[in-house]
Amino acid sequence: MMSRISRRQRSQGYLEFGLAIALVALVAMIGLDGIKIGVYNYFMGEGMSRSLNPAPPSGIAPQIKSETHLWCPAVPNGGSGPIDVNVATTCQVHVKDHDTGAPLSGFVRLATSALGVSPTQGDGKIFTIAQPGGGQSDVVCVLDGNGDCTLNYVPDFSGNPLSITPYKLNRHQLSVSYNPGGIVIQSADFTPAMEVKRFTAVAASSLPSCTLAPLPVSQPTTCTTFVEDLDTGTGITPQGAIAWLLTDPAPVGSGTFTPGSGQCWLDVTGSCPMTFTANVPANFLSNPPHPCGIFNGPPLRCYAFHINYDPLALDPFHSPGGLYHGEFDLRAQ
Repeated sequence: MMSRISRRQRSQGYLEFGLAIALVALVAMIGLDGIKIGVYNYFMGEGMSRSLNPAPPSGIAPQIKSETHLWCPAVPNGGSGPIDVNVATTCQVHVKDHDTGAPLSGFVRLATSALGVSPTQGDGKIFTIAQPGGGQSDVVCVLDGNGDCTLNYVPDFSGNPLSITPYKLNRHQLSVSYNPGGIVIQSADFTPAMEVKRFTAVAASSLPSCTLAPLPVSQPTTCTTFVEDLDTGTGITPQGAIAWLLTDPAPVGSGTFTPGSGQCWLDVTGSCPMTFTANVPANFLSNPPHPCGIFNGPPLRCYAFHINYDPLALDPFHSPGGLYHGEFDLRAQ
């Protein structure tokens, strides 16, 4: 009897132990499935999405991909030049959202490669409404409601030519960057590099040499005038024409020029002669430092001239120029 009870108890114990083992296995399986679901949800759900694409920190605006264009409408050859020194070239800037095309507000910063630091660079200035005094770098130009602003670029010197044979003018590169203030920008900029003609002057190193001076009435004198390339680097002989003009206060008919137009054409040396005949006595009283004046006596009467160089269509490399010292005075007898 006791033996049968012991066997029954042992069988019941085995059964209970088996049920306990099965229950533990079931709980373990459920737990592993939960872990698997949690891992899947982390890597495939919002948790990982937030990790890979975090929201921008509070107070920082989202990125904007801007597109900035700078062009100079009046510049020939699609904006590549050439342009003249000492002449303002007007350029436009437009900034828009690259994705939507909508105009953007704020301002741009402008710069030129022609900083005047070395002869190779050339020299120039950018002028805007925000900076009327001009500058060469970090020049601010404020955008209007259409995302536009206007600037003027004035080169002073071209700089060393890029090559001698064939002769190639130096280029001034204008650059622009969009600065709306506080917004991180990815920007695609389009800016021109413009050829700049070389700086010239009439008889900068010496005055015109005349065959007769002082000049009496009704006597012709022939004066030879040179045009000089005063830019940096290897120059090239200017071509074109020189125009003479008898200035005020000389009355109309005070003198005549030969050729009668008052214009002569430069030869291969960059010079040409002009003949002037006085019809009436000079009435311009010259005072120092005019060349025909004297420092220790009464003022002398002189004929005063403006002399200007124009390359016309004959010379693609030089800008127009005048007398380096402003005026030529020819002493009268």
